[in-house]
Amino acid sequence: MTSISIHRHLAAAGLAAFALLAGGLVAPATAATSTATITGVVTLEGSPVPFARVQLYRDNSSDTEHPEFVRVKTANSDSSGRYTLSKVKLPKPPAGSKGFRVVVTDRPGNVLKTVRVVKPKKGKTVTRNVATSRAAVVTGTLARSDGGDPSVLTLDVVTDDEINDDHVPAFDFATSTSVNADGTFSLGGLAPRTYQRLTVSGGPYDLQCFDFVAAKLAECDPRFPDSQRLSTATGEKRALGGITASKLLPVETSLSGKVTDTSGKALKGMQVAIGGAVATTRSSGRYTLRAALPAGTYEAFVSDPKTVWAAQYIGGGPDKTVKQQIVVTPGQPIGNLDTSLKSFATVKTATSSSKGTTTIAFRITRKATGSAPGGSMTLAFEGTSQTATVKRGKVVFTFTGLPKGTLRPRATYTGTSTTAGFSKTPKVAVK
Repeated sequence: MTSISIHRHLAAAGLAAFALLAGGLVAPATAATSTATITGVVTLEGSPVPFARVQLYRDNSSDTEHPEFVRVKTANSDSSGRYTLSKVKLPKPPAGSKGFRVVVTDRPGNVLKTVRVVKPKKGKTVTRNVATSRAAVVTGTLARSDGGDPSVLTLDVVTDDEINDDHVPAFDFATSTSVNADGTFSLGGLAPRTYQRLTVSGGPYDLQCFDFVAAKLAECDPRFPDSQRLSTATGEKRALGGITASKLLPVETSLSGKVTDTSGKALKGMQVAIGGAVATTRSSGRYTLRAALPAGTYEAFVSDPKTVWAAQYIGGGPDKTVKQQIVVTPGQPIGNLDTSLKSFATVKTATSSSKGTTTIAFRITRKATGSAPGGSMTLAFEGTSQTATVKRGKVVFTFTGLPKGTLRPRATYTGTSTTAGFSKTPKVAVK
């Protein structure tokens, strides 16, 4: 009976192992070696920090100068400050990788964002305690001069240098916060340092800087005066008085139109520039440009980044001598700023010469279609000129009685209704 019982037990164990393999599963002992666990306690001045946010980042780059940290795990500490990051995958890191970092923050912003190196081990539990430092917190209330919803506003502190050692934005100390619907805000997690300015912007309001002497928002001074600098100390709690955003963004004007070729076919990807602002045409050839343009008179310039279609001003042609005057009144839309573009032309030149005689041949191709256009061309130099008809993209000039030397005649192509003209100065050697 005992012998039979033992054999049955072994058979059952063998079947169980077979089932694991057949199902593509890995036994627990093997699986444990492919992942790791990281645990620890978050403290502030020796006391646990409850409900802190703990994030694990891994550098996936082999470039030691430009790490690419990617967040792979997130956990919260418990009421005793303890956190656990379990089932951390450990793929083979690229050469030069900076490995893993633990990043700790807290919701109230009482502690500084803290970054620590951690080295997880396959199949092991690694303890990484994190001792944080006390941060500065700036609080207050913010209102809008128009009485609107203040939650569209944002406060930012501005500094001119790198804060973290790895130069990774995710590791920077807190520098921005949004405003609550009741107008209150709390910007915590600030490092003890001097910031260039504290700014407010968002919604219909333009950027303004807080003046700590006048205790109100003002124009941002590009010289970064001391009155607009924010200096914070470790653990400082600073409350600002009621702040009101009052500088509205300039009124935008909407300008729209359509760009086609000379046959009326819509052109996509054309750039329309008005007063320094640029819009790009859609597949329909239409564009809409919205910009805060001061009242005045403007011209609209249309160009093709791929240089297939010749640039020109709206209201004119490729010669750029005619420009439609666009009168802008801020906030009043302007439509029907349409134009049609001609194709660029490419040209190849061939020359031959004998004693006192030279022949110059031109071959012109319409860039948009590859076809050979007509038109006419004038070749001029030293007070002499000839004009000839371009046939199927070709035109030839012959000059006789020329002195020996190098000529640089100017060739001017008139273009056609669909192809833009051009000027070219070939170099010709006369024997």
